[in-house]
Amino acid sequence: MPICRILRPIRELSASGKLGGLLLLLATTVSLLLSNSTLSSRYLALWELHLGYGVLNKTVAHWVNEGLMAIFFFLVGLEIKREVIDGELSEPRQALLPALAALGGVAAPALMHLAFTHGTPGAVGWAVPTATDIAFSLGILALLGKRVPACASFSPPWLSSTTCWPCSLLPSSISAASTGAIWAGRPPSLQSW
Repeated sequence: MPICRILRPIRELSASGKLGGLLLLLATTVSLLLSNSTLSSRYLALWELHLGYGVLNKTVAHWVNEGLMAIFFFLVGLEIKREVIDGELSEPRQALLPALAALGGVAAPALMHLAFTHGTPGAVGWAVPTATDIAFSLGILALLGKRVPACASFSPPWLSSTTCWPCSLLPSSISAASTGAIWAGRPPSLQSW
């Protein structure tokens, strides 16, 4: 039964809630290595591969960006709504610190991106790093599991019961998604409103 020996650790990782975090870190590492190697042109061409038929014939990048990310942020939005209505963010006093942390969590990646890309065509992508914090935070928290203090966390119903998620990710998600929706692809400016 060699297949059972292979599947057992995968099942254990999945049950512990750590599989998603490990897959995220693995995919990120592979992506960074391929993007910065001699295989980069082939790797980038993979994202332009078309999948589907007729009106659903879209690139892999399109399916990920417009399909999977929409589902992910829809689930995040449901969790935010639950926390604002009946959770730890329902009291303005309790929501203040996570909201301030969220502003820093959005401003810091945007400013770092602009510091490295100022004056280049890549500067217009400054909104992208502001929205990546939630996925990586969830992945890291999944890996940390029970080592995350319970007093600073809660468990969304769509994640493993052993995964904790600090409330600061909720307002951060709102501000990151809003930033991307309002200013993505343009230089930061209040005139964009």
